[in-house]
Amino acid sequence: MLLVALATVVLYILFIRSLPQEIGQISSASGLFVLIQTALGGVLAVVLGLELSETLKAYFARHQVRLEVILVLATIAVSRYLIQVDFEHTPAVVVLGLGAVILCLTVGYLLVRKANMTLPEGRPPAGPQDEDGSARMRR
Repeated sequence: MLLVALATVVLYILFIRSLPQEIGQISSASGLFVLIQTALGGVLAVVLGLELSETLKAYFARHQVRLEVILVLATIAVSRYLIQVDFEHTPAVVVLGLGAVILCLTVGYLLVRKANMTLPEGRPPAGPQDEDGSARMRR
């Protein structure tokens, strides 16, 4: 959490300090694209840290990792990488591959979400059971 808080403060300071200077240097749409690319990359890095800290907090509290959160983390990480790719020097097959990975992660997230919504409230998923018939938690 300390690292995420520090990264947020540093990102904010860098943004405030460099904004007037960077705006003055924008002379074309490609210059604006580079500025937005850099800013979004920093913001997504902080969001990635926040999501990862929430995942760790949930794991330590309940010894449970939610697949939805892992898929969201992976999607954010690949999206952040895709945003920072230099499209002029990157082969098209790499960009298409990254797009396919994001599509697969998103479809996987939607399928997991749909499967979780179909479970009745309060009913744990099927799994090993104790002698009294109650479900055991997997670790």
